[in-house]
Amino acid sequence: MDQPSTEDAGLKLLTSPPVFDSLYAFCSPGDLCCVAKTCNGASQAVTNYLTHSVTIDLSRLLLRFFTSQEEILDFRRLQAKHQFLISGSAALQLLDRTTYPNSDLDLYLFPHDAEVVGRWLIEHGYTFSPYRRGKKTFEEALEAMPLPRTELDNDELHERTPYGLPGVRAVLNFKKVTKRDLGLLPVTSSPGAPRYHFAEAKTAEIQLIIADVTPYEAILKFHTTVVMNIITWDRAIALFPLGTLEQRRGIVTHNASWSFDRCVDKYADRGFSFLKPLARFKEDFERGPFRFGPRFFGDEHSWVVKLDTTGIEPPEIPVAVEGNSWELEWDDAYDCFALRAERLDWSMVHHKYCISDSFLAYIIALYESFNKPENAGQYTQFFDSDPDLRLAKLSSDDKASYNSGKDVQVLSLLLRHFRDAREADLLAERLKHL
Repeated sequence: MDQPSTEDAGLKLLTSPPVFDSLYAFCSPGDLCCVAKTCNGASQAVTNYLTHSVTIDLSRLLLRFFTSQEEILDFRRLQAKHQFLISGSAALQLLDRTTYPNSDLDLYLFPHDAEVVGRWLIEHGYTFSPYRRGKKTFEEALEAMPLPRTELDNDELHERTPYGLPGVRAVLNFKKVTKRDLGLLPVTSSPGAPRYHFAEAKTAEIQLIIADVTPYEAILKFHTTVVMNIITWDRAIALFPLGTLEQRRGIVTHNASWSFDRCVDKYADRGFSFLKPLARFKEDFERGPFRFGPRFFGDEHSWVVKLDTTGIEPPEIPVAVEGNSWELEWDDAYDCFALRAERLDWSMVHHKYCISDSFLAYIIALYESFNKPENAGQYTQFFDSDPDLRLAKLSSDDKASYNSGKDVQVLSLLLRHFRDAREADLLAERLKHL
């Protein structure tokens, strides 16, 4: 009788659901990535495990704010429709597989979605809870929503939100008294037969953080890299997984005078350490978890976990998540680290994006080359090179025009060419030193 090979036995161990459900729970994200690299079967097993387990963990997290699985599904449908982000401590808890008791739920919205999401919360039992100096009602808060940052002076910029964060237009707070389905709890201190009482009600708190342009920009303006994690309608992404989830380290991305020390101290108390500015020339910023240079949401240095979206309709015009980018750098003017990104408001795409300086420079240079007489027709050829795009139509002046709405295809095409060009430049630079 033939005995199974060691390789077959190992593969069966790695891909057997009863085994990996128990085994993988003890693996860090880095460990799971190593397992996934062993073979195709293990890669698929890890992907399936993460999708299943993280989706369940997301439901458990949201049960602190909603009363049933049906309500959670409705919430996720709302998220898919309006494509807002869950971030802050909630996203960190999900990806770090931990729990911070009494933490709130931060939702990062596009500029014009505050009313519809706020009214949905009110319909599901939440009450608008103004800040001490804020408007008393939700309607008044909507009416008083500040203008975009470009139309405000410096004093208004500093005072306009409780966080004082760039990229944030307003913050609206909602609360709801919740009851856990824990039944009756015994009062053990009473003599004789035990008496019972209901568990005390808890208050759930949800903050709507409305972005000036895009919620992705607001995420990049956080006080530390530790909380730069997001949950979209169909995936969860850690931007600095090696530093945050494996090494439990971060860097502070604000100046000491900006009054975010309390926020940093909170995460230091939760077990994270933060690199000092003098460490900026070390390997961490060359090949390590906090490398300089252009980065993209969901790139090869991110950790991306797909979520189960059964029963959820995809958005009509999806945001190109990977189209948002940044560059980590040292800001001499403010004497601190910063994640640099420029806003992209472009007729070729439906949504607003934030992109790195180098990616923006590439797009500008590309379009300048298209406009040269000797390159006539290259504009159409470039975009029609993608079989999923091909949006070119000749207008009355014989110039190609495109209808916006295929953000994913447009930005994916540009990113591919940008990365190819960047690789070519890096190779040329290396060859100079040979």
